[in-house]
Amino acid sequence: MSGKPFYFFLAHPGMSIEYLLASTGNIFWMPMLSSSLYLSLYVDEFFGVCIILLAAYSIWTFLKDRKYGSHPLPVTLILFGLLFEFELVVGRSGFGVMQASSSRYTTYGLVLLVGIYLHLSAGRPAKHTLRSYMKTAVVMLLFFQMIASFMTGSVMGQYHKNQVIIANEILAHYTTADPALIQRYLYPNIQQFYEYASMAKESKLSIFSSLPK
Repeated sequence: MSGKPFYFFLAHPGMSIEYLLASTGNIFWMPMLSSSLYLSLYVDEFFGVCIILLAAYSIWTFLKDRKYGSHPLPVTLILFGLLFEFELVVGRSGFGVMQASSSRYTTYGLVLLVGIYLHLSAGRPAKHTLRSYMKTAVVMLLFFQMIASFMTGSVMGQYHKNQVIIANEILAHYTTADPALIQRYLYPNIQQFYEYASMAKESKLSIFSSLPK
């Protein structure tokens, strides 16, 4: 929870709707857009509108065609994804709309998108219908998401590797390291950090197990 009252999302409907759109459309998290947070947010909100409309269409057509034996799995995935997004609005919208672009929420948006794709793929719709165009759009979104994920993984993987190398070097020499570097790369509470690092060294945990005596 954000520390704000439980009813925060009800008291701020505009922010809640914006948060819902941004978190739902957060399937293309890319650090290359981090220099323009507002651009990244607008992109997420645009895709959020598209995905919610596709989800609503999928649920509506499922209810309309259920007497013909439509399979419930795709709609179950869609409902799971939507419920997760609404849960985020209730519990996290108090942190601000920008927080909706966090990469840890991307997976659940993809569950929603996969459910939509499975629903649109059911049966054999005629060519050049609204349903076929929607399916094509979802396939393109998933394909673009794969490319974006690869790019993000390459960039962030190298970034985190460099961070770990620096952090390990600081930790190995924590008794003489600059406290500002410790706070930046390892732990914000200096006093607790020294306590934990001392216990780890005594127990020969992590990198301390390979240090020369």
